[in-house]
Amino acid sequence: MTDHEGNTYKTKQIGNLTWTTENFRARTFINGDEIVMAHTAKDVKYTTKNQTPAMSLDIKDFMQQQKDPEFVTGKYGYLYNGFVVKDAEKLILPNGWRIPTIDDFKDLWDSTNSSGFDAIAKLTSENSMRKISSSNALGFNGFPRGCRNEEGTFGAKDDALYWTQTIQKHWDGLERLRCSGLSDFAVEFAKYDGKKFPIPFGAMKNIRFVKC
Repeated sequence: MTDHEGNTYKTKQIGNLTWTTENFRARTFINGDEIVMAHTAKDVKYTTKNQTPAMSLDIKDFMQQQKDPEFVTGKYGYLYNGFVVKDAEKLILPNGWRIPTIDDFKDLWDSTNSSGFDAIAKLTSENSMRKISSSNALGFNGFPRGCRNEEGTFGAKDDALYWTQTIQKHWDGLERLRCSGLSDFAVEFAKYDGKKFPIPFGAMKNIRFVKC
């Protein structure tokens, strides 16, 4: 799959769907609008407050760039906030590609014919989880790159966390986004896709794409 900036992504059919097996790494929308790069926690708080589509380095690239300003980031994609997902029609992906729904991730999970750590091992890039001997048997190639919350704090550096386009109302009545993840600690989160904990739009996670 090739995005509007010319970035190419490897793909793999898994179960009923075809998935990109690399994280999204574009810096703009199709109309040329910039996806703002939020470097500091202050930047993230600002984009959250103003509902600005934004992106960030993941914690591993961020730490490496602190050591080496010439380090080339983005090999494993970037983290994006939920406002990028909300404006996903501005990405205009080719040939039916789209941001997955929560049901797409359930289909992915079911395709492993396994549960718990065994299922996660089949979906994560080899030797990428601390407690799991990853096989990447299904070729999803999940990279543990962590996330960033709406306050700008990095977290879950050993987890692979992905946005969905599924919106859910939280107990406070505000709309939030569902996400799905692969984690060697939070198996129940991965399996049930964070149903009890929809994520504020200002938070930042990786993006994958899918098509039927």
